[in-house]
Amino acid sequence: MRFPFFDIVKHLVFIASSSIVMLGQGSGPSLSVEVKDELGNTVRGARVTIRSPRISERSLQTDERGRAEFRRLSIGEYSVIVTAFGFKEHRSDRVQLADQRATVHEVILDIAPIESEVDVGADDVSSPETAGAAIVMNEREIQNLPDDQTELERAIRALGATVGDDLPITVDGIQGGQIPPKAAIQQIRVNNNVYSAQFDNPFGGGIEIFTRSTADRIRGWVNYSFADSAFNASDPFLGRKVPFRSHSFFGSLTGPLLSKKATFFVNVGFSDSATSSPVNAIILNSNIEPVEFKVAHPAPTRSESLNFVINADPNKKHKLYLSFGYSGSQSSGQNVGGFSLPSRENNSRFANHIVQFSDTFLVNPNVVSQTKAFFNWSRNKSFGGTDAFALNVSDAFFGGGSQQNSLNTNARFDVSNDTTWQLGKYAMGIGVRVRREGIDQNSTANFGGTYTFTGRNAPVLDANNQPVINPDGSIALTQITSLEAYRRTLLFRQLGLTPHQIRSRGGGPSQFTISSGDPEIDVGQTDVAVYFQNSYKVSETVAISGGLRYENQSNISSRYNFAPRVGVVWAPNANEKKRLLYALPRISLGYGVFYSRYSLNNTLGLRLAGDQDRRQYLVTETAILDIFPNVPSIEQLEHFALPRTRRQLAGDFDTPLQHLFTVTATKRLPGKYTLNSVVMINRSLRQAVSRNINAPLAGTWDPQNPLAAVRPFGNVGNIFETQADAVSRTERVTFTLSFPPSQTLFGNVRYSFTRSRGDWVNGSGSPFDPYDFSQDYGRNASDGVHSFGGYIFYTIGRGFNIGGDLSLNSGTRFNITTGRDTNGDGYFTERPSFASDLTKPGLVATPYGILDPNPSPNDRIIPRNFGRGSPTFYFNANLSKRFTFGEDKANKKPPQQTLSFSIFVRNVFNVINRGNPVGNIASPNFLRTLGGQNDGSITFINGARQVDFVGRSMSFSAGFSF
Repeated sequence: MRFPFFDIVKHLVFIASSSIVMLGQGSGPSLSVEVKDELGNTVRGARVTIRSPRISERSLQTDERGRAEFRRLSIGEYSVIVTAFGFKEHRSDRVQLADQRATVHEVILDIAPIESEVDVGADDVSSPETAGAAIVMNEREIQNLPDDQTELERAIRALGATVGDDLPITVDGIQGGQIPPKAAIQQIRVNNNVYSAQFDNPFGGGIEIFTRSTADRIRGWVNYSFADSAFNASDPFLGRKVPFRSHSFFGSLTGPLLSKKATFFVNVGFSDSATSSPVNAIILNSNIEPVEFKVAHPAPTRSESLNFVINADPNKKHKLYLSFGYSGSQSSGQNVGGFSLPSRENNSRFANHIVQFSDTFLVNPNVVSQTKAFFNWSRNKSFGGTDAFALNVSDAFFGGGSQQNSLNTNARFDVSNDTTWQLGKYAMGIGVRVRREGIDQNSTANFGGTYTFTGRNAPVLDANNQPVINPDGSIALTQITSLEAYRRTLLFRQLGLTPHQIRSRGGGPSQFTISSGDPEIDVGQTDVAVYFQNSYKVSETVAISGGLRYENQSNISSRYNFAPRVGVVWAPNANEKKRLLYALPRISLGYGVFYSRYSLNNTLGLRLAGDQDRRQYLVTETAILDIFPNVPSIEQLEHFALPRTRRQLAGDFDTPLQHLFTVTATKRLPGKYTLNSVVMINRSLRQAVSRNINAPLAGTWDPQNPLAAVRPFGNVGNIFETQADAVSRTERVTFTLSFPPSQTLFGNVRYSFTRSRGDWVNGSGSPFDPYDFSQDYGRNASDGVHSFGGYIFYTIGRGFNIGGDLSLNSGTRFNITTGRDTNGDGYFTERPSFASDLTKPGLVATPYGILDPNPSPNDRIIPRNFGRGSPTFYFNANLSKRFTFGEDKANKKPPQQTLSFSIFVRNVFNVINRGNPVGNIASPNFLRTLGGQNDGSITFINGARQVDFVGRSMSFSAGFSF
């Protein structure tokens, strides 16, 4: 087996020997490449690459005369590859340098409907269109990717790690579509020019896959995947294996429609998964005693998908693209898992349709205009098993009815145009996008009401369930959990105590919520964006770009959303006499402003509570709560003259935005390794948070007598206002080492460190003042996280391949709260204090110190996200064997058919990656970890449904291509 270490040694020896040869020979033959278009005009700025077995690859750009001159070459045979904006790639093989004289080679480029590739990261190239850590893989490099479809997708996802982000994947502009076979892929672009004003998000274009518009023959691929819990490890939190079985079938077909004019691509998929959701809760048995409740509840899912794509080049001026996609699923046993009991189960059906069209028009070799239209229609139906009231015993169990009866129809349409113009060193782009989205919802969610039990201060009870009296005659108090409050409620009701007596002994619910009114509501939203982008190549080594984007949307009155972008690239010329190890890196700097559209779902939530024909109530009045387990009707609530709960958008609400600044250094190393370093600073402003602007004033809230509270707007009910007040700052450094392009090895390794702070939370953490947010600025969950990971795919030989991905992360942070609403704002976000009096009853000893869940106003509240979770370690591995048929070795033709078998093992070493502990002090599970880090999460690799289990799991697949 040959490892990358030997490649490094080989390249170092080659560099040393080449240097000696060059010193000895002095001068040598030269090659002058002249590049012209079909009309005989010279082409400036074209990228010319020469290759030979005797030298490392070298690249230059054509000058004002359309020439690129390579000096001090060796006698022999060369390949010449030429790429230029607006032209098809040209390749000339077997260009001979027979003697010491200069050789002139003329290249005539054909006009192409798509942009040519740019090999980003080369030391001798500076391009303002690739500011940031961008990657473009052309057809030659794509051939080095794995043939197996599953490994192909993992390899493509690993490309996103190269630039320091987990990026979304689009296939011909469709996000979430099936990744086509390698033979159908023409180009892969990763994070192309993040700081172009063309993009509305800080990920640029993400990972973009473009398929071919020509095909030489019909090609197909079918794959079957299978997984069963018989091959999995036991769940340590459940104490046994989680039942699971999955069958997945996927296939694709691609080929020509018209000779050299159009191709089609179609794929279909079907998956049937008999999965289960682990429940780990604490409930009360028939004797009203706490018992653990651990089950694996069945949650089967069936899904199907269909995608059909046509790529056409009707002439040299146009490239047409048309696609249709459908996906659907039927699931049962949803909404169960963790604390949620099987009684909260609901079933769902989902259908999604996508139609997309684009026309890329090459106006002339310097001007390209692309018009795109996109339509998406989806329907999601959810129906629960019972309309009984829901019961939330905070961080112990969630029981009662599901009440998830809803039907949501979502429709989205957008149309856009992007036009780019390039003339020599200058490039300009302009574009516009108009998007419309609508939601039609029919939902009776929470029409049955929800009772919530939380922890509290309550009397200490003796063996006869009587309050214990202190020597001074007062009642002894203690901190009880949410489950104990619920237990006392049931016990004392059974003993015949009155509601007042039950509450005086620590029982009774803490909160009741209910909705009513017209279940049908529809909302719509339109947003528009325009941008201008320009760039200029100052010299062969320096390029700059700048642009301005403007966005606006309906439903909010934020009309000054201007987003400037600027980027600078410095790519020093390669010095042939200097070893790669000491060569200067390619540096790019970028700054940009990015806006986050206010989601239509947020607008829907406001309408659900704000319309006149809708009602929402949040009840804390004991007279209503004490009728538990009966549910008050809306008529009763109105009879008690209880004010409605309102939700609204602040009048001065501005669109959330973020300022992003990055510095990227790309360094070529010996052996064609590449080191990519990224420093990122992200400052988020005006982030949306919810505040109760009619919460009780500090010191006036008494949970036993909520009507006595003094509120700014009087007794008109809670007013939850969405404000643009939160801020966050994230700093991250990432180092990625990419392996050299090879037919046997592909991969990279990555390390990153993140610092993140802010106050992006709803409600106040102060136990006394719901308007005090001064102590809420602190660590975010990702603060202080070290992350190391990597991906590798290695061809052993004889058809065997191995692949693996590694992830090692230090623990994320979690919040520690009292689990009670002691300031009356309707949120359970209050935090305890550090204990100032160790003799005070009710203190809680933790690994983070002794905490007081009943602090005094002068006590110091603990910081937000004070807890730290456990580190995680994942290593996944894949082994595959490929059999080939119809190979013509004599004529160097590839195999016509392949048959492959593979086994994929997740969490090879069966490491128990623990999730974050429960941070609610008033929970019986306080500081307990009840599940894995990604327990039950679902991903799709190669279209196959993958479920994350706590321990090791395995899946098998077989594929056939022709």
